Amino acid sequence: MENGDQVIYIATASASDVEADAYRYGATDPGMFDAFRVLVAADGTPSLTSSIRGMDFGSAGDCGCANADFVQLGPNVHGWVFSSGSTQQGITTATHALVAPLGRTFVDVGNIPQYVEGDQDIEYRLTLGSENASDGWFPITVSKYRNDRRIASQVARFDRSAKRYVVRQSF
Repeated sequence: MENGDQVIYIATASASDVEADAYRYGATDPGMFDAFRVLVAADGTPSLTSSIRGMDFGSAGDCGCANADFVQLGPNVHGWVFSSGSTQQGITTATHALVAPLGRTFVDVGNIPQYVEGDQDIEYRLTLGSENASDGWFPITVSKYRNDRRIASQVARFDRSAKRYVVRQSF
């Protein structure tokens, strides 16, 4: 329920484990994510309110989104959170994606690092808030870990003009 209305969210992800030759992916081929938001009227009539097809994430045909978690990002905002990235020559880079509806489309409002190329001992972890919604969106806490020990944290708030959560660059 959002704003008292029944809403259905649907997500699909590309399959990266198909063995047929027609479905082989190169290392640089991203995986795909599709998202749909359907409002169901009181009489049961569905209405597509937001959608996107072919959001590309990850590599080797794997978007990292096949097991995305459906989460509440605000009192009346829902979306999916997942990690997406690649490993090349022993170096992993990944981001936290937060895919949510903005108007008639869906946007990755996260794009927050999880692993960065320059320091493989650092991991950024997210904790989704559930109160103190600013402009209809809950804040998130981004924590920086080195070798599984938290060394810093900051609260990121949704910036409507930027259409994403903003994390300080110096973090």
